[in-house]
Amino acid sequence: MTAGFENVNVSALLQELGISRDRAVELLQVKSDTLADWQARGEMPKGVRGYLKHLVRGGEPYRELVAVSLRDRINQ
Repeated sequence: MTAGFENVNVSALLQELGISRDRAVELLQVKSDTLADWQARGEMPKGVRGYLKHLVRGGEPYRELVAVSLRDRINQ
């Protein structure tokens, strides 16, 4: 596992949340290739899984507070 990442079955996560890959890309504001890479590696940056769950459940209010931090992790 890569430092700063956690093991995540991306396909199972999307199925659990009832969203498509396109919707996850839209919510997380990442490139489709980035999500595909996470899916292939079986890991995501720490915090992204919880953040995506929060967004799917309608948790918009704190989105901007953590978005910059998550983007920094994603782009590492």
